[in-house]
Amino acid sequence: MAVATDFFSRQETARRNTAWLIVLFLVAVAGLVGAVYLVIALAVHGSQGESLWDPSLFGVVALGTGILVGGGSAYRTASLAGGGQHVAELLGGRLVDPRTRDPDERRLLNVVEEMALASGCPVPPVYLLDQEPGINAFAAGDDPNNAVIGVTRGTLERLSRDELQGVIAHEFSHILNGDMRLNVRLMGLLFGILLISVTGWTIFRSTQSLSMTYRTRGGDRREGVNPLPLIGLGLWLLGYVGVFVGRLIKAGVSRQREYLADAAAVQFTRNPLGLAGALKKIGALEGGSRIVNPHAEEASHLFFGEALGLSGWNPLATHPPLVERIRRLDPTFDGDFTVIELAPTRSPRDEEEIHWREVTAAKVGAGPSPRGPLDGRTMAFSPELPIARLGTIEPDGLRSAARMLGELPAEVLQAVHDPLGATAVIYSLLLDPRDEAIRARQWERLVRMVPREVSETLERVAGPVAALDVGWRFPLVELAIPALKRLNAIRFREFLEVLRGLMEADRRVTLFEYALRRVLMRALGPEFGWSPRPPETIEGWEPLVESVAVVLAGLAHAGGRDAATAYARGLEALGWPARYPPLPPASEVGLREIDLALNTLSCARPRWKRSVLKACAAAVEQDGRVTVEEEELLRAISAALDCPMPLMVGGDEQG
Repeated sequence: MAVATDFFSRQETARRNTAWLIVLFLVAVAGLVGAVYLVIALAVHGSQGESLWDPSLFGVVALGTGILVGGGSAYRTASLAGGGQHVAELLGGRLVDPRTRDPDERRLLNVVEEMALASGCPVPPVYLLDQEPGINAFAAGDDPNNAVIGVTRGTLERLSRDELQGVIAHEFSHILNGDMRLNVRLMGLLFGILLISVTGWTIFRSTQSLSMTYRTRGGDRREGVNPLPLIGLGLWLLGYVGVFVGRLIKAGVSRQREYLADAAAVQFTRNPLGLAGALKKIGALEGGSRIVNPHAEEASHLFFGEALGLSGWNPLATHPPLVERIRRLDPTFDGDFTVIELAPTRSPRDEEEIHWREVTAAKVGAGPSPRGPLDGRTMAFSPELPIARLGTIEPDGLRSAARMLGELPAEVLQAVHDPLGATAVIYSLLLDPRDEAIRARQWERLVRMVPREVSETLERVAGPVAALDVGWRFPLVELAIPALKRLNAIRFREFLEVLRGLMEADRRVTLFEYALRRVLMRALGPEFGWSPRPPETIEGWEPLVESVAVVLAGLAHAGGRDAATAYARGLEALGWPARYPPLPPASEVGLREIDLALNTLSCARPRWKRSVLKACAAAVEQDGRVTVEEEELLRAISAALDCPMPLMVGGDEQG
C-alpha cells in the first residue's frame, strides 16, 4: 500500500483536483441548462406543434438556471466558509468539551491530541455526532488551522483504542493532504444542483390549481392547460438526475483518496490491524457506517465509511468496497463478518484513560527538574529532515507525543483545556526565565490587565510551566488552540493586548515571542475575522525573490554564527535563476520585515513553498546543528506557509 510521501506534491494534486472539480461542475450545469430548457419548451410549445427552439426562452432559462444553481452553490459555500465547525454543526455534531469526565470522550481527545502533536498541526476541535449509531468519522475545514474532527456515537462506543487510532490517523491524512478543502468545495458546488429538484417540487405543489391564459406567437389569446405543474414535475425529476450526477462526481473524486488515506494511516501508526478492525466492525454492525442525518447526501464524500449505505461495486458509492479496503490491510480476511466481535476490547491504555481524573490528580506537583538557560542549546540537524517530515506522522513521534502528554503536570493539562486557563498557560510561556527584573515587570502587567480567575490560574501553572523542558513550548501552544478558539471576541482582544504587553516588557521581541505570535495568529486569526493572507495565489517564483531573501537574511543573522555563509547556502539551495540582493545588515532585517515577507510567501504555489523551506533549512545548517531559536523560527515560517512541521523531538542535544 504505497502512499506518496511528498507533502508538496500532494498539495499540488489537491489543487489540480479542485480545478477539475470546477470543470465537471460547469459541464454538469451546462447539461442542466439544456435539460431544463427542453422540459420547459416541451411544456410551452410542444402541445401547440410549434418549434421547440425559442432563443428568448433559452436565454431566460439559462439565466434563471445559472442564478439558481450558482446562487445555491455560493450560499452553501459561504455558509461553510471559515472552518470545519460549520460542517460539523450541519451534521448534528456537538463540540466535545476538553474538560470532559466521560472516559470514552477522554480517550478520543487523547488520541486526537497525540496525532496533532506528532504531526505539528494545531489540535483540531472534536465533534461528536450523538444521534449516529453507525461507525463513521470525518475531517472538515479549509486547512489545518481551522480543521475539525467529527466522530459518530457508534465509533466512540464500538471501537478499541487501536481501532480508534487507525480511524483518526485516516482523518489526519485528509487534513495533511489538502483533501478537506476539496471536500468542502464539493459540498458547496453540488448543493446548487440539488436546488433544481427542490425548486421543481415547490412549483409543482404550488401551481396545480391554477389556470393559465397565454398568447400565441401570432398574438391570439388562448385558454389552456397550466404547464407550470408539468414544468415543476420535470424539474423535480431533473433534480434527481442532478443528484445522480453529483454522486458520480463525488465517487470519482473520493474513492482513490480513501485508499491513499488508509495507506497513510498505516504509515502513521504502523498498525494495519487497528484500521482493519474498525472496517471489519463496520461490516459486522447492522447499520454499518450509515449516517441518518438529512444532510448525509451532500456530505457523504467527507466520511471515513460509506455514509449512504451503498456497498459493493456500486458506481454511486463514494468509497471503495469494504472487503477490498480490509484485504489491502489484512490479506487473510475471508470476508465473513459474522465472526467479528462488536464489543471493544480494553487495553491497558484504555484503563488508564478510564481513570484519567484519578491518574492526573496523582501527578499534581510532579514534573521535570527546572530547566536551565536556553542560550546556546542545540540539536542535531539535517536540512533534508524538515522537508521530508512535512505532512507526515512518524510512529516514534506518535509514541513521543503520548509519552509527553502522560508526563504533563495535571494543573497544566487541566488549564490548557479551559479557555481562560489556556491564556494563563500562554502567558506563562512568555515570563522571562532569566531576568528577575523583567519577570517582575511582566507580573505587574499581568496582575493589572488580566481577570482575577486568570491571575489565580497563573499562580498555579507558572511554576510547572517554567519547570518543563524547552521542547514543550510549542506543544503547549498547539494543545491550547482549541480552548483559545472558544474565547469570545472581547476576551480575544484582551488576550492579544496582554501578549503585546508581556513581549514589550524588555523592550524587544525575541524570536520565540515572534514565532509564538505568528503561530497563534495563523491558527486563531481567521476564527476572529482576521486573515494574514490576501486571497490571490502567486503562480511564479519571480515575485517571491525579494521576500525570500528577507527571510533567509533573518535566519542567517539569527544563527549567531557566519551569517554571510548561511545566507549564501540558503540562496544556493533555493535554486532560482535570479539576481539576489547582498546580505543586508541585521539592523535592516527586523521581525516586521520578516513578517511582511512571510505574508507574501504564504500566497505561493506549493512547489515554490518547497523551495523556500528547503532554502530556510539550508540557511540554519552550517555545522550540522540547529539552535532552539532557529528551530522555532523555522516552525513559524512553516506555519505561515501552511506546512505543518513535526517537532524535532529527541536527537543529540547540548546545553
